[in-house]
Order: sequence, then structure tokens, then C-alpha cells
Amino acid sequence: MKSTKQDIKRMQWENDPLYRLIRTIKNVMDRYYLDPLVGLFFPTAGDIFSSAMTLPFLTV
Repeated sequence: MKSTKQDIKRMQWENDPLYRLIRTIKNVMDRYYLDPLVGLFFPTAGDIFSSAMTLPFLTV
């Protein structure tokens, strides 16, 4: 099986620790609805929490 340049690049990205962190944050935030729940019960803390969770996305 011959790997293309895209496949190699994808494997490099998927093994990157920052990419795994982003994928984990996305899965946890979507699966457990953390953003709206924290914002509902703690309005100011919810905004700070949401902003902090976007920093890895901005880094990439």
C-alpha cells in the first residue's frame, strides 16, 4: 500500500500532542455540553472557561 503525501501529513497531525488535546477538548465539550452548562450556572466563569478552551484552537 502506497502512502500519499496527504496520508503522511495526516498521520503527522494525528500524532501531534496539540492536535490530540484539541480533539479531546472538542469531544468532551460536545459530549457533555460543558460550555452551555457552565455558562448557565456560572455566567462569568462560563465565559472565561469557554475562552480558555479556545486557546489551543488558536495556536493551531
